[in-house]
Parts: sequence; structure tokens; C-alpha cells
Amino acid sequence: MKRLVKLQLRNLFSLKSFYICSALMLLSPIINLVASLLIKKEFTATFIPEVSSLLSSTEILITVVIVLFACLDSNDGTLKNIISRGYTKKQYLLSKYIVALVATLIMYLVPIILTFVITIGNGMGFESKYIYYILAYLMQIGATICLYVVLSYIFEKIGPSMVACLIGPNIIGTALPLLQLLVKTKKINIANYWITNIAGNAIVKSPDIVNLLVVAGLSVVYIIGLLSLGLYLGKKKEVK
Repeated sequence: MKRLVKLQLRNLFSLKSFYICSALMLLSPIINLVASLLIKKEFTATFIPEVSSLLSSTEILITVVIVLFACLDSNDGTLKNIISRGYTKKQYLLSKYIVALVATLIMYLVPIILTFVITIGNGMGFESKYIYYILAYLMQIGATICLYVVLSYIFEKIGPSMVACLIGPNIIGTALPLLQLLVKTKKINIANYWITNIAGNAIVKSPDIVNLLVVAGLSVVYIIGLLSLGLYLGKKKEVK
């Protein structure tokens, strides 16, 4: 398994898109700072809104990198060689997810740290509520990346996988409030428990340890469920 993870890491670092998208993400906080200086206004943006804006505006870059990486072996025709070496589909899928997480953390954490360095000049610090926010969002990202990897594993091809990852979660997120109207219940807001909303829901309620644990629990459930679904659907899939 360790060798397989190392192989996937080499595949990741061989992708030009990884470096291009990482550079674009790194430019985001720098552009915000330059823009504020050009209009001669004090850069007073707080850390969390800046991070929130950064994450939402660069989500498509992460999606592109993860899909290209997850579909790499299928498109290059090397998946069959990997399986023939004795690795199981379970090991293969897990290795893809682990390395996809590494890629995501690298792409997200570097610009987040830079944003923090830029904003700390105005007295910002790592207050406890900000830590809860960041941890909750990182947990949600872990579950979302799992969704992207599994969808790419199922569809195999870059085109269908990209469409499924970019559009699928948003369609479901839009449809859930409509389902809520059909169910006619106000006790549980179904949309709050969708994979792309679990962190935001917790923060809206209260950024504390209890809601952080709720996000952690939901993220783990999503990750286990998605990996199980991917393995089940790929069980009889022919390896090409």
C-alpha cells in the first residue's frame, strides 16, 4: 500500500495542472491585497471572510486537479498494470483518496496561511472561533474530495467525471430544499446535512466543539459511505 501511495504521489506531482492551479490559488490573496492598495483603502478585511471567499472562489481549481489526477490511470491505460501487480481495487481507491487529500491540503493551506499573514497586520489572530471554522471546513473538504475521487473512479473518463463533480453536488444542493417542501417538516432541514453544507451549518449555529464534532461525524459517515459505494459499483467493473 505504501508503494502504491508513493506511485500516486509521483503521478500527482507530474501533473502540470497541479502547479498551475496551485499558483492561481496562491495569487488570490495577493491580488486582494494589491487591489486594496490601488484604491488607497486600508486593508481591514478580517481573516475568516477572506478565507471563506478564497475557498469558494478557488473550488473549481481544486475540482479540476482532483478529477485529472483521479482519472489519470484510466486515461493512460496504466490501471490494468497497477491491478496486475497484486493491488486490489480497494487499495487503489484508498491510495487515490489519500493522495487527493494531500494535494488539496497543499493547495488550500498555503494560500490560507498567506491570507492570515496579510490580515494579521490589522490585529487579527487565531481566535478560538476561527480555529473551529477552519477545522470544520477542512473536514467538509475531506468528505467532498472523497466524493470527487469516487465519481471519477466510477466514470473513469475526464469529461463525464468533470461534469459530475462540478454540477452534480450543486444540483443536489438545489434540489434538497424542494424536497424539504414536499416532506413538509420543519424539524430537520435536509439541505443542512448535504456534503457541501455541513460545515456552514455548524458555523451558523455556533462555532464550538459540539458542532465541530457533528461536522466530524457527518464527514466520516460520508467518507465511509462514498468509499463503500465506489467499491461496490466498481466491483464488477472491467479493468482496462
